[in-house]
Amino acid sequence: GSGIVVARMVTTPLKRAAHAAERMAAGDLTSRVAVSGADELARVGESFNDMARSLEQKVDDLTALSHLQQRFVSEVSHELRTPLTTIRMASSVLDAQRSELPGELQRTVELLAAQVERFEVLLTDLLEISRFDAGAAELEAHREDVNALVLRALEDVRPLAEARGCVLDVRLAGGDVKAVVDARRIDRVLRNLLTNAIEHGAGDPV
Repeated sequence: GSGIVVARMVTTPLKRAAHAAERMAAGDLTSRVAVSGADELARVGESFNDMARSLEQKVDDLTALSHLQQRFVSEVSHELRTPLTTIRMASSVLDAQRSELPGELQRTVELLAAQVERFEVLLTDLLEISRFDAGAAELEAHREDVNALVLRALEDVRPLAEARGCVLDVRLAGGDVKAVVDARRIDRVLRNLLTNAIEHGAGDPV
């Protein structure tokens, strides 16, 4: 009889601790162990509760930081819109008169236009990220020609490749390649990959 009582005294708190741990693993950070007495098992329960409280606080702190970061990204992205519009207008005025400028300046104006366009793409990316973080982004998937998407992304990065003296070696898949994708986002992924390859490829062909 006494052996069974002792076994129960040990196994019941352990079962409670195991259930509390399972709840926590499943995402319930408010999970705690009911602690009674002052023996080793009670100390284990107290340690678990200390750990759970600490973890809950850290998650709360990270969530608050994440919300703050989202707001910062969103606000900065919107703030940059106005100066970028002004720069883009000035760039397009210069671009319209490019043929009348000396050769060296023509190239500078061309690079400026390419970089302004790139800045605009980065800003759109930032706004998109803040929409994703806020849970407000929507997928716009349609049947697309994959080769056409690749060619479009290549044309976007061509000025940068030329400026870096980098050759773009294009080998498209043969035949009709179609896929249901969000063209805008696939274009962004391709441009990011190509831009990184060009900028970090030390002039090697991409």
